[in-house]
Amino acid sequence: MTHARITLLLNHLALAASGLCLAVVAMPLLPEMPFLLLGYLLLISWSWRLGGRSKLPIWAANLFALAIAGGAVGYLVLRVHSEYAFEWARDVPTQVAVIPLLAPILMLLLLVRLFRSRKPQDMLHLHGVALLQVALACVLASGTLFGFLLTAYFVIALCALAANESRRRQRESPLVEDFTPPVATRGRWLRFGLVWLLVVMLVAVPLFLLTPRLDGPNWEPLSRIGNPRSRAAGAKTGFSDEIDLQRVGTLTNDDSVAFTFEVTDLVGNPRTRLPSDQRWRGGVLDRYETGVWRSELTSFSAATIFQTGTPRRPAGQDQSRIHFDLQEKTTALFLAEPIHPEPTPGSLPIAVIEPDRQRPSLFFETGGTVLSTTYLPHSKYRYTQDVSTEASRTRYPAVRVSDLYQIRLLRCGAPGMSDLTARLLLQLVEDEPLRQAIRERHPEKGGRDPLPAQFESLPPGTWFRICKLLEDHLARSGSFTYEMASSRSDLSLDPTVDFLENVRRGSCERYASGLTLMLRSVGIPARIVKGYRGWDTEAGRYVVRQRHAHAWVEAMVPAEGPGPLRMEWVTLDPTPSLEEPTGSAIARWWEQGRRSGRSFWEEMILGYGSRRQAVLWETLSPKNLIGVGAVALLAAALPALFWLIRRRRARRSLGPTTFGVTLFARLRAALVARFVLPFEPGQTPAEFAELVRPLLADHPATSDLADLPRRVVESYYRERFGLILADPSEVAVLSAEVDRLRTIPARS
Repeated sequence: MTHARITLLLNHLALAASGLCLAVVAMPLLPEMPFLLLGYLLLISWSWRLGGRSKLPIWAANLFALAIAGGAVGYLVLRVHSEYAFEWARDVPTQVAVIPLLAPILMLLLLVRLFRSRKPQDMLHLHGVALLQVALACVLASGTLFGFLLTAYFVIALCALAANESRRRQRESPLVEDFTPPVATRGRWLRFGLVWLLVVMLVAVPLFLLTPRLDGPNWEPLSRIGNPRSRAAGAKTGFSDEIDLQRVGTLTNDDSVAFTFEVTDLVGNPRTRLPSDQRWRGGVLDRYETGVWRSELTSFSAATIFQTGTPRRPAGQDQSRIHFDLQEKTTALFLAEPIHPEPTPGSLPIAVIEPDRQRPSLFFETGGTVLSTTYLPHSKYRYTQDVSTEASRTRYPAVRVSDLYQIRLLRCGAPGMSDLTARLLLQLVEDEPLRQAIRERHPEKGGRDPLPAQFESLPPGTWFRICKLLEDHLARSGSFTYEMASSRSDLSLDPTVDFLENVRRGSCERYASGLTLMLRSVGIPARIVKGYRGWDTEAGRYVVRQRHAHAWVEAMVPAEGPGPLRMEWVTLDPTPSLEEPTGSAIARWWEQGRRSGRSFWEEMILGYGSRRQAVLWETLSPKNLIGVGAVALLAAALPALFWLIRRRRARRSLGPTTFGVTLFARLRAALVARFVLPFEPGQTPAEFAELVRPLLADHPATSDLADLPRRVVESYYRERFGLILADPSEVAVLSAEVDRLRTIPARS
């Protein structure tokens, strides 16, 4: 492929990459963008195949421009101010709705300009329009895919600009038009693009990280342009202090960080004895009304016991200390499960470090558990929790739980739930006495029971069996499926009843609600716990992300063993397990890398504000400056080393294999720079040598070099056409004479 053809290809690839960037980010808002992108890429490839030989007449270009202008006005009016307007465009100002609609207009204008271009300078105008497309894409983009597309565009565009500059210099040199560069140098455009991309990043990234930043929401323009319904349908995973089962739509995984933590023993030595499915409690939901779960424990009552100190349990082999670090604004603080209550009321194994060591009342004990206050004015919290690694993770004593609160945990509020639960238990229970007890407490009525409270409580000794039967049915029977989408089937039913009878697929919140209400309907106190489950490791730290958000169930059952009746909380998780991918190690590595890349993009690019910058400055403390300086020095040394190696290769004499070709190019450049030479199309190297011989002979300083062009051309012909390598002694002599010619002053 010739130099001109490669340059043309790079230019068209840059235009295609800019259109791809814009179309990908505009697709969520403009459903016609995939079809426009397909036509755009086809016309770009057609233009390259034509090689610039077919040009659009001026009258046709003007006609197309007028059609685009008229169509743009009609398109904007149709999609913003009519019954055919996009749903998202109806809920935002007109000036905001116009921004995404500019995408197809820019792409069409670029195509018209492409087929109208006649001069080499026109390609620079096309690159300007392509840059406008990328700028508009930057306004609309927020995903990690755009980051890769943007990087690819910059590399290709820089390569295209380097190739255009090389072609310009050839056109300005009268004797370089027909010269074909050696094959070994045709990859220089890619090297040029990569080197300059690295140089720009070395300058831009430190400026981006260190210049003052303002606090604000993450850059998510699509979620702000869309209307409330589309935002609800596109909600992300994360912690919230309520559950609204009336809302339907699809959840998307959010890889942003919720909090980080470290695990040590009581004297500070690192420990790793933490289960991979560790749960982190954030809140308790115990009141259900018309499909919405809320908490009654956020309102302080007489049963609320605030933390009065920072006591510690006696040191032991089974004790670990978890150091929590929350850097973002949050509605709750989180603790590791299970939280075993202390014998003394208000004595919690928690120590608050920031924001105030003297304010231990961030946590309080209520309802048989420990929660954080609902008023959290700061954005940074650090605290520690002592946990027992050998204690049961599924059962712990229910102490200081009032009778009134236990009665509240029996309120169902879902018509038809007791009838549904009784019919299900009759299918699951094999013990005849228990089946008889169920029939006696809930006789068949031939319809749904409008009053679930009529169902009398089953014997307490059967409560734990009932809990496990219902949990296994939801999680492991195969009749239910986990998925991120939530839907409704029968709107006349309660959302939870509709889920259990008809839908049978949904997220963890649906399953936790279903099990809680089924247990309440048979007289077993139960509630929902919201928080996170699991963790990741990243750069030597433990990270809990928003995609780890989870909901599970706590039920109160009699304690096992002899003695007086004691109540215990039992942890139940009715959500069907989401099977992990069982692909190859490469597939798992790719998935982990994709998650890490997406997390980096969302935390350090989209969500980078003053808080993240403060964390970065804290990382750049004196104890870490040596490592950071070494990394920065290495990053700066790599391009410098590459530049030195490249410069040395350019200066030193090449081997005999490419000597003739390279020396002939050096001779032509030296002569063109020192003489005004006539240009004749199709001139051969031998004709060129005959042309410059009298010019060299007439000049006193170059008269002894008049025969140099002929000798260089002979060496060039022998190598290129005869494959006869030059002798090393000849290499040294000719190279020295060409270098001497380059030192002679220019002659007009």
